[in-house]
Amino acid sequence: MEVQPYRALRMALRVFALLTLVGSLLLIFSDRPLMLRVLVRPPESEVSTLLLFIVREMGGLFLMFGVLLFLASRDPVRNVAIILFGRSTFAHSILRTSSGDAPSYSWL
Repeated sequence: MEVQPYRALRMALRVFALLTLVGSLLLIFSDRPLMLRVLVRPPESEVSTLLLFIVREMGGLFLMFGVLLFLASRDPVRNVAIILFGRSTFAHSILRTSSGDAPSYSWL
């Protein structure tokens, strides 16, 4: 019986791909009442059409990233560039939000 190399990495990539795909579809098909519920009841004036448009665009980007993760999970050794890109993008977004450098949407 052969042991498949990188089996744990493949499974982790598939789990992250599934979570990313589900989250991106939620962002793409969200509407105003869902955003009011997800954003923990902000004032209704804060949830503008521009914010909904930006959220849908981000959902499209996350959808593409989820597809890339799924495709990379089939052969992680050959597609290591996708994995490194995802890791660096995730780390950059965490550092930006924790440092307070994240864009403010108070002007919407």
